[in-house]
Amino acid sequence: MHHLLVCQVMENKKKSLTQRLVAPPEFNICLILKAASCVPCSSWFGGLQLPYDNKKKELKKERKKEREKERGRKRERKRKKEREKERKRKRERKREREREREKEREKEREKERKKEKEREKEREKERKRERKKEKKKKERKKEKERKKKASKQASKQARSH
Repeated sequence: MHHLLVCQVMENKKKSLTQRLVAPPEFNICLILKAASCVPCSSWFGGLQLPYDNKKKELKKERKKEREKERGRKRERKRKKEREKERKRKRERKREREREREKEREKEREKERKKEKEREKEREKERKRERKKEKKKKERKKEKERKKKASKQASKQARSH
């Protein structure tokens, strides 16, 4: 039945094509028709269920699905790695900013310490000045007292004479 459907063009090409095909003999003509550009024959055979061809198609589909899955997995792994890298970069940047802030704080504290030392020096100088003033005051007071005593003594002596 298959042989009746093969047109003249196919008859000429049949021998060369069948030699190249590796398939069970009952499917050779179907495969030849599929390979040929003969529209009526190939359209008629396109409607038939060919187990060998279907298996091939299914295998192809399976392989394609598998490849797609693998590509998807690869893409996902790549994305995961990228996300992880980005997280690491973010963490590193955060740490870096924190270090910078800490350095700034340390500088500020150092400045504050220096200022405090300066203030302390000023206070110490002020205390010294105050002590000197107090000392001078006391000295003047003592001097006044001595002079008073001396004048009292002198007036006493003057009276006694």
